[in-house]
Amino acid sequence: MVHDLEVHQVELEMQNDELRRVQGELEASRARYFDLYDLAPVGYLTVDEDGVILEANLTAAAMLGVNRSKFPGHPIYAHIHPDDRDAYYLYRRRLFETKTPQACDLRLLRRGDSFWAHLTSTVSTDHGLAVCRVVLVDISERKEFEVTLDAERERLAVTLESIADGIVTTDARGNVVSLNSEAEKLTGWSHLEAVGHPVAEVYHALDPDNRVALIAEAPDVLTFGQALKTPKPTVLVSRDGTERAIIQSGAPIRSASGRTLGAVVVFRDITERLQFLEASQRTDKLEALGVLAGGIAHDFNNLLGGIFGYITMARDLGDPGPATIKYLDKAGSVFHRAQALTRQLLTFSRGGAPDRQLGDLGALVRETAEFALSGSNVVGLYSLPKDLWPCDFDRHQMGQVVDNLVINSRQAMPAGGAIRISAENVVLEASAPLGKSGRYLRLEFSDDGEGIHPGDLHRVFDPFFTTKKAGTGLGLATCHSIVVKHEGALSVRSERGKGCTFEILLPAAQKGTVSAEPSLASSHRGSGTILLMDDEAMMREIVGRVLSNMGYTVVEVGTGSEALEALAAGTSLCAAILDLTIRGGIGGADTVKALRQRLPGLPVFASSGFSEDPIMSRPGEYGFTDSIRKPYRKEDLAALLEKHRVGQGLGGPPG
Repeated sequence: MVHDLEVHQVELEMQNDELRRVQGELEASRARYFDLYDLAPVGYLTVDEDGVILEANLTAAAMLGVNRSKFPGHPIYAHIHPDDRDAYYLYRRRLFETKTPQACDLRLLRRGDSFWAHLTSTVSTDHGLAVCRVVLVDISERKEFEVTLDAERERLAVTLESIADGIVTTDARGNVVSLNSEAEKLTGWSHLEAVGHPVAEVYHALDPDNRVALIAEAPDVLTFGQALKTPKPTVLVSRDGTERAIIQSGAPIRSASGRTLGAVVVFRDITERLQFLEASQRTDKLEALGVLAGGIAHDFNNLLGGIFGYITMARDLGDPGPATIKYLDKAGSVFHRAQALTRQLLTFSRGGAPDRQLGDLGALVRETAEFALSGSNVVGLYSLPKDLWPCDFDRHQMGQVVDNLVINSRQAMPAGGAIRISAENVVLEASAPLGKSGRYLRLEFSDDGEGIHPGDLHRVFDPFFTTKKAGTGLGLATCHSIVVKHEGALSVRSERGKGCTFEILLPAAQKGTVSAEPSLASSHRGSGTILLMDDEAMMREIVGRVLSNMGYTVVEVGTGSEALEALAAGTSLCAAILDLTIRGGIGGADTVKALRQRLPGLPVFASSGFSEDPIMSRPGEYGFTDSIRKPYRKEDLAALLEKHRVGQGLGGPPG
C-alpha cells in the first residue's frame, strides 16, 4: 500500500512538472503574442457596440497619442475628426447590421492634430458580447500623395481646357479616353459620350483630296509607335456633318519602361485662317487686275471716245440716208456695251473712289430694279420705306450693283418667280461685320431660284468666276468692289434648292438732305475761247469740232508746256479742259496749278479715261472745277458746260 502511495505521488509530481512546463510555454507564447500585438506596425482596437474602447495595442496608443492605460472606457468618437464622425457612425451601424467586414478612410485626432487612417473592422463575440475589432493603418503619406496627384490632375485638366487646340487621348486599343472642350466643340461629341468609342468614330478626319479616312481602327501613332504630323490641311467631319479645315499632330503615350499605353492627337481649326488667306488671294487678284485695267484704261477709253466721236460726226454730216444711219446707230450701241464693260473692269481695279453724292437710295433701287425686270416673267416685291436715311453714293455705280443683282436673280429663275427687295435703317455695334458701329442702310435681294452650290459659295465674288455659259464672271466681283469702295459690305447666304439672298450694308449719311437730280442738257450754245489739252490728236479733233459747233473758239494743245505757252501768249480763256495723263509731258494735275496762279476763277475741267484717279472723284480738292470721264458723249460735254455757265458771260475772267 505504501508502495502504491509512493507511485501515485511520483505520478502527481510528474503531472505537476508537465503542468508547469505547459504553463511556462503558455506564458511564453502569450508574451510573444502580446509582443507581436503591441509592437505590430498597425493599431488594434477592441470597441463595444456603444463605441467604448475596451482594449488597444501600443501602436494604436502611439498613433492616437494616448497612454494605453487610459483607453479602457474611453469613447472612440473622441479620437475622430468632428467632420468625419457622421461618416463613422454610419460605418459602425452598417458593420453591426451586416456582421460583415467593413473598411473606410477617416481623419483621426492626435494631440490637437489630425491624420488619415484606414480602418478595417470585423464583428466578433467576447464573453457573450458583440465587439468590434478595428485595425488602424496610418495612410497620411498616401493621402498626401493622392491630394498632390488630384491637384496635378486638376492643373492638367485646367491646362487642357485652356488650350485652344482640340485634344483627344486614347488607350492602347485605340478607344477614346478623354476629350477637352475644344475637341468636344469641333467633333460634336461630349466627353461622356465619346469615352470608350473607337477614336476613328469620334475623330472623323479625311484626306481633302480623296476623302479617305486618315485614322482607321487605331491611330497610326499606336500602330507604328511614332509621332504623327500632317503638314497639309485635313478635313474634320463633326457629328452633325459640319466640315472644318484642321491641321493635326499626334504622339504615342509611353510608360517609363517604353510600353505604349495609348496615344494623343492634337488638332487645330484653321477654317477662318484659310478663309482669310483666300480673301487675301482674292484681293491680290483684284490688285493685279487693277494694275492691268488701270494701265490700259486711258488709252482704251481714248480709242472708244474717238470711235464714237467719229460715228457721231458721220451721223451729223448732211443726210446720210436711213441705211447708213441704221448701221451708225448699231455701231453706237456696240460702243455703249464696250463702255459698260470698261467701267466694270475699272470699278474693281485699284483706286477708283466712287463719285458719291447725297441721294435717296431707295428710289434708285426701285427705279433700277423695275427697269431690269421689265419684260421678264419675274415680279419684284418691294419693301422700301420712305423714311430711309439719306446715303452718300455714286448713282451710276450703285445702279450697276442693283442691276447686276436683279439680273442675277432673274437668271436664277428661268421659269419665273419673285425677287424680294427690301431696305431698312439699322444701327450696328462695333462687333458687326463691318467692325464699325454707326447708322447703316441694309438692302436685301432674295430670290426663289436653285441657290448656289455650297462649294461655290466662297467664290462668287471672285473676278471671272462664273457658272453661266454666257457669263463674264465680272458682275458679282464688280458689285463687291463697288460696295467695299462705298465703305460697305456685301455678303451672300444660300440654301441649295431654296434660293439665295444678297445683303448690302452701306453707311448712312451723317447729315444733309437729298437734293433733286440735275437734268441733262440736250443742247448748249456759248461763246469764248476754251483751252483743250489732250495728247491724242484724234480726241483734240473730235472734241474741238463739238466745241466749235457749240459756238466756241478752241485752242488745241498736246502737253502742259504748250498750254502754258498759249497762256503766256495772252490768249483770253473762258474755260479749260485738261487731260490728266500726258505721255512724255506735263499732265493736267500740274498744269492746273499754273493756271490757278494766273486765272484763279477760270473754270478748269479734268478729263481722263483713267477714272480711278482720285482727281476724277474729288476734282475740287486738286484745283479743278469739275471732271468729265472719257469716253463721253456730246450731251455729257454740253451738260458740263451748261452746269457751270461756261460762255454765258459768267464763265470767269478773260486771260
